[in-house]
Amino acid sequence: MSRIPGTLCDRRDPWAVGRGPWDEEALRQVLAVETSSVGLVASVRRFDATIADLAMSGGDPDQLGRVECRPGLEIGARTFQEVALGIVADVVARRRGAKGHRAEKHVRVPVLAEIPVLHEDPICGIMTDPEATPHRIEHDGHVWSYRGPRCRRMHAKQLGVNVADKAGQSSSASA
Repeated sequence: MSRIPGTLCDRRDPWAVGRGPWDEEALRQVLAVETSSVGLVASVRRFDATIADLAMSGGDPDQLGRVECRPGLEIGARTFQEVALGIVADVVARRRGAKGHRAEKHVRVPVLAEIPVLHEDPICGIMTDPEATPHRIEHDGHVWSYRGPRCRRMHAKQLGVNVADKAGQSSSASA
């Protein structure tokens, strides 16, 4: 067994990644190393979004399927220190061959068909799901989707389209 330079960890030890804007890159690097398990410390929602982003960027579904949400032993953790303790306890239990009570794992790699195709809001630049947002305009054969009603109103004004001012109201406008 080889050691990772600068650490006391064995390459096959479980790994936990989480709580930051570097999750995707950290997961890419950890998944490139043969480990016994990989966990992402995240809410189920953030876990699903991170795995979906990795899948959309060409991540291997088999590798992504190895990632567990909320790694560690189930100790009723409520603080980040307790979550860390549960993860360390899991590492020790796995090394010693003990069967600690592990939390029910949320492991789900979304099928690419389940991942929404996002469109960029032409005003604010935020990516939106055109199927989920109620803020849209149909104009000249194009459907525009927006993050919110303000972006929709601003773009309607730029297009010269008269739309109702009610938030969330879709409009079919013609030139």
